[in-house]
Amino acid sequence: DSAAAIAAIVTGSAPVAVLQCDGILPVSRGSLDGILVQHGDPRYMAAATVALRALGRLVAPSQAAVPSGIVELARDDLHWVGERSADSSDEITDVAGNAPLVQLRRRR
Repeated sequence: DSAAAIAAIVTGSAPVAVLQCDGILPVSRGSLDGILVQHGDPRYMAAATVALRALGRLVAPSQAAVPSGIVELARDDLHWVGERSADSSDEITDVAGNAPLVQLRRRR
């Protein structure tokens, strides 16, 4: 159940949101504590990795590959749980692996 998996990765009274998107999460780089990805499409896995803060948790289907920048912590028949590297100097590349992604900021 998705709600149970989300509850498992979110601690305390932190708010939970459900987003449906086409491979690009509408959130800032490093802004999420935990993410549940319901399928292992490389676009979603790359977007989830970029959106996680350092030491943030990622839950994905067991058949999905663990993306670069994520360390697998646990696995069962349905899902695996990984953690974003604590090293903030990790460069996460785009889905094609071409170049580091850069966070853009709104001009004031």
